[in-house]
Amino acid sequence: MVLKVLDLAVVNCRSCLLSVGKLRSLTYIKHGPCFESLPACLTNLLSLQTIDLRHSGVQHLPENFYTLSKSLRHLYVGDKLIDLPPRFGEFLELQTLDVFIVGKNNELSTLFRLAKLGGKLKIRYQIDRKKRVIPKIVQMLVALELDVLSLMWSSSNSEPFGSIDPKKEVVETEFLQPPPTVKNLVVQGWNKLSFPEWTMNQFPSLLNNLISLHITDCTSCQCLPSFSTILNFEYLEIWGLDALEWIESCGNNVDVSSSVKAFFSSLKYLKVANLPRLKRWEESNVQDAPQKIFKFLSEIRISGRPNLMSIPSAPSLETLEASNIHAELLKQLLDGQKSVLSSTLKELHINSVHELESLSINVFLTKLKTENCEELDCKALTDVDQEIIGTSGATWKGLEKFYLLKLT
Repeated sequence: MVLKVLDLAVVNCRSCLLSVGKLRSLTYIKHGPCFESLPACLTNLLSLQTIDLRHSGVQHLPENFYTLSKSLRHLYVGDKLIDLPPRFGEFLELQTLDVFIVGKNNELSTLFRLAKLGGKLKIRYQIDRKKRVIPKIVQMLVALELDVLSLMWSSSNSEPFGSIDPKKEVVETEFLQPPPTVKNLVVQGWNKLSFPEWTMNQFPSLLNNLISLHITDCTSCQCLPSFSTILNFEYLEIWGLDALEWIESCGNNVDVSSSVKAFFSSLKYLKVANLPRLKRWEESNVQDAPQKIFKFLSEIRISGRPNLMSIPSAPSLETLEASNIHAELLKQLLDGQKSVLSSTLKELHINSVHELESLSINVFLTKLKTENCEELDCKALTDVDQEIIGTSGATWKGLEKFYLLKLT
């Protein structure tokens, strides 16, 4: 019998790898957490098609790893690998790669040689890599068939591309344009003042299949691209942008009426957190402009926005989690007269909303939780089928008959 598949995910035997080089017919191998390195004999397995290191402790690959370039089709390195081995551009038949590391051994131009890659890919920039300009080549990231793309830089690397004159050199940002097939995009640790020029005015047209966008830990960024008109856009997370003052820019000469109609027309989930300088949703307020609303937004998680007083209305909201925000913003969301909510709201979680002395909720709640709201007097509860005494830090569940709550 010829062994072709070897799964060592739950095997605590490091010495067994010393003889793995004899399994010449092996096509698949998976390593577990007890393995911190790969033996050089692994490169003798010239029939190997899949290597899975995602749950291992492997930080380095053998120097002669390139000898597997003709057979290897799927490589999962995980997040513990420090750098890819030299000559990685020789893996021309590679179809799956979970993480590409721009580091000492391989520049971004190496990735463009792997034209058969598809599916899910994370591009991670090594902290101490040399900041070089890549050569101007025809193949770019946009040519890959990717569904999920993550672009990640170290938060300590404030100049990921160095000081480059864009008029004289082709910088890496121009090659990071995602392919139009991308549905899920993650950007983490970008520390420029704004995103690349190609994103600012062309984001919706370039990524018209985008469903989910996560922008995190971009501490220096002051301006985001406009993504409110992407047709199928459903999930948005923005957190850890210390310098951001507004989310949507109004400087793109977009027709106001058409932008209102297309404003986040499919958005269902919104999370914004740790944006200490955020003042308003849009860069400027246009007088007598039509009101923008999140038509299908069902869940909002909002925290760390002490200066923000309002956001566009969300008439379909079902879940609201508010933490460390201004009391005026919470009242704007929940006030019975000015409410942007309807009776769709089912769950409400309030945490550390200071200076909040009273609020009125005229909805049919099924779950209510308040934490660290010392100034909120939760004593008067009406129209409840049982006696409930609310205090700061209390949690109420099972409130199916709780259709009117007044906290005064």
